[in-house]
This record gives sequence, structure tokens and C-alpha cells, in this order.
Amino acid sequence: MINKTTTFLKSLGSKSIIILIALSFAVWGIGDIFISNKNPIIAKVGNKSIKLNEFNLEYFSVIDRIKQSAEEPITDDFLKAMGIHQTVLNNLINQKYLNILSEDLGIKVEDKYIKKSILNNPIFKDQLGVFNKDYFNFYLNRNNLSENELINISKNVISNDVVISTVNSQSYIPSYFTNNILKKRDLARKAEVYIFDGSGIIIKDKISEDLIRKKYEQIKDSLLTPENRSIDIVAIKFNQFDSVSISEEQLKETYNLNKDLYKKIQKKEVYQPIFKTENEANEFIQSFNKSNNFFKELNRYNINKEDIYLGNMEEDQFEGKESEYFRNLNTKNISQPIKSSFGWKLIYINSTLNEKTKSFAEVKAEIEKDLRTEIKNEKVYNKANEFYEVFLKNKNFNSTIEKLNLNTREVKNISLLNLKDKQKNINIDLKENELAKILFNLTENDISDTIEDKTGIYFIHLKKINKSKVKSFSQAREEVLNIVYEEKRVEKTKQDAETFNQELASLNNPKNYNKSKIFRYFKTDWITEDTRLNKNLEQTIKNVIFSTKLNSFSNIERADNFKFFIVRPTIQSNKIIQEKELSNVDKVNQNLAFSINEDIMQAFLTDLKRKHKNEINKNFLNSF
Repeated sequence: MINKTTTFLKSLGSKSIIILIALSFAVWGIGDIFISNKNPIIAKVGNKSIKLNEFNLEYFSVIDRIKQSAEEPITDDFLKAMGIHQTVLNNLINQKYLNILSEDLGIKVEDKYIKKSILNNPIFKDQLGVFNKDYFNFYLNRNNLSENELINISKNVISNDVVISTVNSQSYIPSYFTNNILKKRDLARKAEVYIFDGSGIIIKDKISEDLIRKKYEQIKDSLLTPENRSIDIVAIKFNQFDSVSISEEQLKETYNLNKDLYKKIQKKEVYQPIFKTENEANEFIQSFNKSNNFFKELNRYNINKEDIYLGNMEEDQFEGKESEYFRNLNTKNISQPIKSSFGWKLIYINSTLNEKTKSFAEVKAEIEKDLRTEIKNEKVYNKANEFYEVFLKNKNFNSTIEKLNLNTREVKNISLLNLKDKQKNINIDLKENELAKILFNLTENDISDTIEDKTGIYFIHLKKINKSKVKSFSQAREEVLNIVYEEKRVEKTKQDAETFNQELASLNNPKNYNKSKIFRYFKTDWITEDTRLNKNLEQTIKNVIFSTKLNSFSNIERADNFKFFIVRPTIQSNKIIQEKELSNVDKVNQNLAFSINEDIMQAFLTDLKRKHKNEINKNFLNSF
């Protein structure tokens, strides 16, 4: 998850301009609905300002994208540790520089283009496809924005996109440049590997309390209690409306409106003769049409009627053409030939059972049950919609609950560590990962989308986020003690590696080095730096093999917490990779062009930063 998030953050550079949610949510001609005086300037770029509302708009857009793409739920503390706020601010600063560049180049975006983009966006349309003003107002209020501000942001984003598109035109890559890269990528090597793995070392030395406490003071800022959340659960259950009364008149009205539903299924008496060929089947039909006596014709063809009698059948007992003929055939009529795996079939309807509509008395109980369920469902859904709409307008959970006379249930101190236990108290039929995504994607005083299970409809209101805190020494002692032991294992492993390294030159046969139980020696087969050959070898080791001079020993390198290694590449060749596995020239060219475009964009930004200074409100950054 961390790697995915890191990759995502790297994509938020100067080249990647986020198309702000504002572009989707603005609408034309409503006017400046909300303007707050609590919207400080957090940074300046030349003569342009970045205000808090603009930062929040992009920040929460990025956060939402990260949370949606993450396979696991992530906390606010994790996002803070990743420095996303700084990344977003840097991105906004780069956007402002691009704004300056687009102005210098005379790039302008016409109002009608913005208008068209806005009006065609479906996000703020209701179920009938009509723009909902309440949704729009709520969004402006929540983000402390006016319509004009949204429009200006949209214009800036589009003009920046024009600049970027211009820079990102196809770059020419000389063939010799590509060939040299391909030659390196398709190079294969063999190597000797010397590994020192101390994961199994047992440290027998007693660790003093002073040392544990000293280590605690050094690392305590990283020893945090997990972030936890307190929620309110709004439950609107179907059984709340079990006492709904239904009159006799309602039942009869429902019966009269739906009489077709209460007809007994029509049955027909069916005979099905089968012939070897289609011609034989058609000859039988012609004879039947003349005599109009099905059973007489059976005798003529020496067919026993008991052998072809299917009984009283219903339509759903047939398929395809047979079903169609059954439905459309009247009594004493015969179908056209139907091809089957046994030959050519005919369907003959000898009689039809009279259709009968069930009486009101017969279906009264069924109608009452269905109608009661329908009314209960309607009441639950209406109540849920009412709750959502009222909350959307006033953004006050307690007053919404009070106004609608709804009951809530509080669940405190939910973290990713105790979620499974807390799930019993939450008591909603949701899988653990589904529940986690809902809980940890909410912001304070926000509510979830509707959650429905077989018992009713639920909303989760995020009441409070309790941030992580530094653990006390007593809380963290065992954790710190384990860290001290780990460090001693690493230290011992590295010492063995260094001793071996000092003696390496004098060893005629390194594989016989037996001074350490943690030592392992092996020779690799042919490898490539990527996964085409020997994909099971650790990538860290591969990288060092290809960065070390042929027939030379590398420095001592670290693979993971307890593992150190030395390598010596012994042989290499460009003729090992099979033709079908060779690097793709077009893909290499694309990667090179992308890299060149990045460099060009960075050059533009560097020049702009020389000409136009930027200032950042330090108090703003310190607030995170």
C-alpha cells in the first residue's frame, strides 16, 4: 500500500496537473453564494496567491483518490507522515508558475468553453438529469468557494493543460541513444554472491533498563498509539414499521389492480410425435390438415399415442421454438416441424385447461404480506432520504436526528487494530474490509452513503477522530526492547561481513569460509537486471551485480534488516536473451520521450522560479 501511495505522490509533479473537482461541480449563472472572510493566503507565487480554499479543494481531491485506489484503509496519521500536504502545496505552486507562463504565451480560455464543460457534467444532476441547486450550494459552502472562484480555477487548469500538452509533443529520440539503452537492458551476467544473514542470531547479553530507556527517548516520536475514531450509527429498520395497518379496502384495491397476477397458470394437453426427416413431418401435417383428425393420422403412420403423450404442460417447461409454438397454438392445432437431436418434432394441443383467476379470499393473505413489505420498504427509504436531505442542508448531525426523531447508537475508539472486535457492536452486515473503507474514508462530522442490509438502512456519522499519540515508556517498553535486540543482531551480522571482506583477498576458496554460521555462498545462473532471467533473485542483489565492475568485489551492501551481501560479477553476454524476450524498442522510446518532456517542463519551471519568487506561510505548514 505504501509503495502504491508513494508512486501516486510522485505523479503529482509539475507535469501532472490535477483536474480539480471544482470543474465538475461549478454551474453557470447562480452567482456568488458564499464568500468567507476566513480564507487566508497560504502562499504567493509572483503576483498570484494561493488561498486556503484552493488548497483544501485539491488536498481533499488527492486524499480521496489515494483512499479509493488503496487496497487497505489508511489513516490521517499515515497521510501526514507521507507529507501529502507538502506535495499538494508544491503542486499548487507549480500550477501558479504555469499560470504565469500561459499568460506570457497569451493562452486564454473562453467562457463558453467552461460553460459547456460545466453544464454537461452529470455529477450535480438529480435522478431525472436536472441540476440540483441544493447540492451545488452545499459544495460551495463546504469548500468555502464562490462560483467565480471555481470558474477561475477551471480556466487556470485548462490553460495549464494546453501548456503541458504543447511541451509533451512527441520528442525525437536518436537511434544510437535507444540502441545503447537496449544493449544495457538486454545484458546478462553471472556472479558470485556472499550472503550474511543474521535473522537467526540469539542475543544472550542482558539488556539494561538504562539502554532500553535511552533507546525509547531516541525513537519515541515513532512509537505511536493507533489513530481511532468514534462514530454514531443511525439505524432505520424495517421492523420499526411492523405495526403498519392495512385496510380491507386497500387489499381489495390491490387485488383488482393486479388480477392478472393471480391467474392460475394455463396448462395444455400436449402430444409430440417425432419424425426422422423434415419431409416426413411436413407430410404428416398435410394429412392432418385434410382430415383434421390427429389420432386418425397417428394410426395411419403406426404411431402409438401413449408413446408421444407429454401430459398437461406449462409454457416454462419448453424452450426456444417449442415454447413459442406452445404459447401461440390453440386447441386441436399442430405446430410446424422443429429440429432436434432426435429428429423433427411436432407439437399438438389436444385440449386446454380453463384459465381461472384466484379469488380474493384465496390470495388475501399473500396480498397483505406483499403490501405490508412494500409499505415498510417505502417508509424506510423515505425516512432515509429525508435524513440525508436534512443533513445535507444544515450539516448538523444532532439537530437532524432531533428534528426527525431518530435513534442513534455510539461506538467509541475504533481503530484498524480492533475493528474486528468493534464490528460486533456496530452490528451492520458488512465485511471487515468494506466497513474499514467506509470508516476511514470519512472526515469529521461527515456521514456515509446509505448502507443497506436485510434488516434496514444505516448511516455512519464520524463523530470524532482521535489522533495518534506518543506511547509512554511503560506502553512501549517491550516494543523498544525488541528493537534493541534487532539492532544487536544487525550489528553482529555486519561485523561478520566486514571481517570476511577484510580477508576476502587472501581466501583461495571463499565458499570454504567457515568462521561464521550465518555465511552462505552461491553462484548465480544467467541473470538480467529485470525479471526476464532469474526472477527469484532479490532485486537489490541484482542491482549491485550490474553496478559493479566485472571481476571486482562490491562493497558490503544491505539487503534487508538482518542481511548483508557482497557480489562479484564474473561473466557477461548480450547473446543470452531469446529473440521474443528482447526489450521493446517502442516502449523504450516512449519512456525516453516521457523523461525528456519531464526535463523540459522542469527547465521551464526552474526559469520561472528565477524570475518570480514564491513565499509560503510557515504557520500553515506547521498546522499539520
